[in-house]
Amino acid sequence: MKYLFAIIFLFVYTAKSQDICKDYRIYDGDEPLFSIGIDTTFNWWAITNPTTDRYRLIINGGESGLFSKVEKPVFSYDGFKWGSFVIDQGVTTLLTNDSTIFLYASEPGEIKFSSITNQLVYSYRRGSIEYAVLPGRTVEMMNKSGGYYVNQNATRIAYPVKRGSSYAININGRESTLYDRVLPFGFDVENKFIYAAYLGNGWQVYADNKTVSEIYPDIYEFAINREGTCYAFACRTFTGRQQVVLYSNELYEPIISKQYEAVNNLVLHPYYAISGFSSIFQTIRYVSMNSAEYFAGVQPGPPQFTYDGDELYFISCDIDCFMYLNGKRYNMKIRLEPGGQIAVAPGTKTFAYTTNTSLMVYYLETHALHSGMMADFVTPARFNRFDNRYEALGVINNRIYLMTCAAPKRF
Repeated sequence: MKYLFAIIFLFVYTAKSQDICKDYRIYDGDEPLFSIGIDTTFNWWAITNPTTDRYRLIINGGESGLFSKVEKPVFSYDGFKWGSFVIDQGVTTLLTNDSTIFLYASEPGEIKFSSITNQLVYSYRRGSIEYAVLPGRTVEMMNKSGGYYVNQNATRIAYPVKRGSSYAININGRESTLYDRVLPFGFDVENKFIYAAYLGNGWQVYADNKTVSEIYPDIYEFAINREGTCYAFACRTFTGRQQVVLYSNELYEPIISKQYEAVNNLVLHPYYAISGFSSIFQTIRYVSMNSAEYFAGVQPGPPQFTYDGDELYFISCDIDCFMYLNGKRYNMKIRLEPGGQIAVAPGTKTFAYTTNTSLMVYYLETHALHSGMMADFVTPARFNRFDNRYEALGVINNRIYLMTCAAPKRF
C-alpha cells in the first residue's frame, strides 16, 4: 500500500511541476560547448569551440564569427546592451549588440555600462598605457593600479594610481593627495567619487577630496548602491569592535550600527538607506538590517536584497535549515548549503535553486517543491523580473535548454 501512495504522490508532484515548469531547447548542439551562462535579466550566452583553436560567441541565439579567443560577455543593467572582447590574428575587437569596434590594442581591458543610462564604456591597453573610451572622449589612464569606475551617466571616470610606494585617486583627470593605501567605492548621485584612504595611523572616507568620516584603524568592506544615493562601509573601531556606517544623500548624519565582535557580508538596499550585514555579538550570530537584529542560527549564509529591495533574506542551518524573509522565519523541509546561490521572486514567499541536474522552486509556506526536466549540467538560478519566472540553463548532450518555472503572483 505504501508503494501505491508513493506512486500517487510522485504522479501528483510531477503533474503540478509541469503546470509551472516548462523547458525550451535554445541551442541544438551543432558545435562543442566551451562555456555557457546567463545574466541577471533575460539574456543567455554560450561560447562554442568548433575546432581546437577557434571559438564562437552566441548571445540569445545570435552567432558571431570564429576567433582565436572570446571573452565572457558583459551586459547592461537593463539587459538590452552587451559587449565582448574577441581576438583573432593578434587583432582585438569589441563586439556589441549593435556594432563591431576594431581596436589598435596590445590587449583588451574592461567593459562597463553606466548604471543609470546603460552607456557602454570600455578600455584597452596599448603598450604600457591603458585607454578608457567614454561617450565623446578617450582618456589615458597612466600608472593605473586596479580597475576603473564611471559615474551613473558615464560622464566622469576615476581610478587608483600608484606612485612609488604610495597611491592616489585620479578623478576625471585630477589626482588626489598621496596615501599609503586606497579603497575605491564608486561615484555617488552628486557625481563625487567615494573612496577610503589610509594615511599615517588610520582610514578615512572621502567624497572627491573632502573627508566625510571619522578616522578608523581599519575599513575592510564597502557597498554603494546602483544609483549612488547611499554607501556604507564596515570598519573596526579603536576599541577593537566592528560596526557599519551608512551615508545617504537624504540624511544629514550617517547611520551608525551597534558595535559587534565581528561584522561582514555587507549589502545595501538598491534605493533606500538600509544596510544588511552579518554580525556576531557575545558569540551569537545575527543578520542585521540597520538596527534590527535577526537570530541567524549556527551556520548562516550571507544576507541579500531582492532586485527591488522589497525583501532581505538569508538561509541558515542548525539541525534543520530555515529562511528569514524580512525578519520572519520559515522552517524548511529541505537542506541547502547556506552560502549557495539562490534566486528570490519578491512578494511570493518562494525561492529557486539548482541541483546538479535540475531547477527547483520551493514554496516556504506549503513546503511544495517543483522542478522541470533533468539535465547533465545546470547553471545557477536567476529570477527573470521581466517575465516573472525562475530560469536556469541546462545542458544535455551538448544541447542547451532554457529551464523555467513560473513565479506565483505577489501576495
